[in-house]
Formats: sequence, structure tokens, C-alpha cells
Amino acid sequence: MNQYLFTDYLMGLRARLASRIAPSWMVFCMDVTIVTFSILLAFVLRYNFEIPVENAQKVVIVSSIVIFVKSLIFYFARLHTNIIRYTSVRDLFRIISVALFASLVLCCLDGIYYFLSVDKYYYARFSVLVVDFFITVSAMIFTRMLVKLLYSEWHANVNGKVNTVIFGTEELAVSVKRALDLDPESSYKFVAFIDTGEHTQNKKLEGVEIYHYKKLDFVIKKYGVKTLIIARTQISSALKNLVVEKCLKHGVKVMSVSDVKSWLNGGVDLRKIRNIRIEDLLERDPITLDVTEIRKQLNNKTILITGAAGSIGSEIVRQICNFNPYKIILLDQGETPLHNLELELSEKAPDFKIEYMLGDITNPT
Repeated sequence: MNQYLFTDYLMGLRARLASRIAPSWMVFCMDVTIVTFSILLAFVLRYNFEIPVENAQKVVIVSSIVIFVKSLIFYFARLHTNIIRYTSVRDLFRIISVALFASLVLCCLDGIYYFLSVDKYYYARFSVLVVDFFITVSAMIFTRMLVKLLYSEWHANVNGKVNTVIFGTEELAVSVKRALDLDPESSYKFVAFIDTGEHTQNKKLEGVEIYHYKKLDFVIKKYGVKTLIIARTQISSALKNLVVEKCLKHGVKVMSVSDVKSWLNGGVDLRKIRNIRIEDLLERDPITLDVTEIRKQLNNKTILITGAAGSIGSEIVRQICNFNPYKIILLDQGETPLHNLELELSEKAPDFKIEYMLGDITNPT
């Protein structure tokens, strides 16, 4: 009992930690640390890993100025206010632009020093500032993407995301995976891609293993797959039915992507990922019944249904009850199924006039 309580406590603790957002001051301190590391590494590279003693004071002064100027610009640019776990491509471009602006400001300050100084000497070499820029940008992007990746893995384990495979390895499949990975409310954890081509076997896509569709049973058992998403522009009806049949056998939920053209044109809409429907398997439009005409034919009529206790016959009985018939005569040769249907209808349709007959319609006697 204590073991279960301790496990629940750990899961709750992990969930609380995962939901917390790193404070802005912590992100700012991280950026200042990166700035400090970048300029010092730039000087070390400039002097081939051995800074002369006579230049040590200059390195300290220039490094302090660079750290101060960059920290000031980064602070007013509010780079530290972004939530790192949700870093986007736009945020990365913003980091590059702000870091470039800071480097240009430092170059201008160095140029002003050159013109004001008597000996016409650049206090900071242009090469040092260039190297510092690239190191700063690389380190800031790397740390943010690393935090985002670690959070994604942590969040997946905490929230119990369901193991999911994607059927397809084309552009559509990649778009679906990326869209769901970026969605903070997504409950899918992608463990494999399924494809029909031999050339894609034993390879990875987006860091996920690709398997042949003939190994679908193996993949489902290996990863404990709960959901399969069909994200392929062209797939035969026979293959789709085979995949669905295998999934149903293992209790795997099957979904598909609707409006494929919109996805391929960049119109990402997660609402277009839906449960697979019967018309998806039939590959034709569903038949629309004329309910008004059916009601005219069945209303207040006596109706005989043969094979009424079978799967199709019993469903016909249930549907006919919606059209207010005068009387329904149910004929079947199976006593037990007919009795079960009688028990069901006595609860669901107690007011209907129903007669149950046990017999074989093919028997002339």
C-alpha cells in the first residue's frame, strides 16, 4: 500500500513540475551565461587557446563591455520572457535578429573608439565579434531546442500519451506528425511509421523507425500501440481494409486525415484528423435514404421481417421501430436469439405491437 502511495506521490510531483514555467529571471541568467561563455571562447580562439599576459587586461575589459551591452539589449528585447518549452521558428529568427543587432552595436562602439583614440586602434577585433555572434546564436538556439525536446519527452511520460503509429511516409505523414508534436494538448506519442515500400525499411523518419506494413502486428505488440493514423495520399481499398482489420483485432483505434489537399498546401487543421468511417473503407459516398418516403410506406402498416434475430434482421427491426408501424411480425428459426431480441425490445419498445414467430420460412408445411 505504501508503495502505491509513494508511486502516486512521484507521479503527482512530476506532473506539478511539468506544468511549471521557468521564471524569466532564470532564462535571463542563462542568456547572460551564454553571452559570457561566447565572448571568452571567441578570445580564446582568436589567440589560438593561449591568451598573452599583456593582453589579459584588454580581454577582461572588452569582455565586460560586450557582456554588459548584450545583456542590456537582450533584456530590453525581452528574449527572456518567451516560454522556452514552446519555442517556435519565429522565436529562433528573433534571437538571430537581436543578437545581430547587438553585434552591430558593438561594432559601432568599436568604430567610435577607433576614431576617438589617438593611436587609431580597434579595441575589439572584428573577427572576435563575428565569432562571438555565431557562438552566441548557436548556444542560445541549442539550449532552447534542448529544453523543448526534454520537456516534450517529460510531458509525454507524465501525461501518459498513447503510443501511436502513422501509416505513410510521405509529406502528408510528416506534416501530421509535426503538427501533433507541436500541439501542447496532443495526446499522441509517435513510436513508428508504417509503409509499403521496401526501400524505406530499416530507416528512420523524424527520428522514428519505419516498418513494413506486414510487420504491423509485431509493431502493435512491441510498442503497445493504441492508435493508428492513416496519413497517405493514395492507398487501395484492399490495403486500407487489411490495416483496419489488423487494428480492430488488437483493439487499436484507427483514424484518418480528411481534406488531404488542404494539408499538403499548408492548411494544417488538427480537427481534420478523425475516426475512420465506413465510407472511407467503401471508397464511395454514403447512401442517403429518403426518410420521408420510408415513413409513408411503413407508417401504420403490418410488417413481416424474416431472419429477424440475425445481425442484419435485428438492426432492421430496431430501425423500423422509428417509423411507427401498426404491427411487426418477427420470424426466425433460432429460438434463443429470438428470445434475446424479445427481451431487448420489451425494454426499448414496450408500447409496440410485436408478434414473435419461431419457424423456417423455407418449410412449406
